[in-house]
Amino acid sequence: MLDLGSTSFAISPEAALAFAIPAVKRTKPVQTKDVSGREIVTEGLFTVLLGLSYGNHRSFDEEDHAFKVLKPSGDCDALIPAWYLEKHKARGTTTSHLHFLHCSGQC
Repeated sequence: MLDLGSTSFAISPEAALAFAIPAVKRTKPVQTKDVSGREIVTEGLFTVLLGLSYGNHRSFDEEDHAFKVLKPSGDCDALIPAWYLEKHKARGTTTSHLHFLHCSGQC
């Protein structure tokens, strides 16, 4: 799910468990807030670095591919922040037809 207010990737604990994605606990707590500024209580877990694959698009970036493990609101298992979709020139974000026509091949 696209999240215009999210600044980082997020995955639900259930999805991380179902796909056997390793998660580690932060040594220093990091405050997490929702778009309205309210604090979100988390266990301080994040995944190991993950590649992202969607259709014909593949990317792996050591700077931004760790997912916070938290329960997103609604019925989604993962959140993709809007900055990522802009960076990779995604199209169809408002029409439910997400695709990456103009990705440079360096992803």
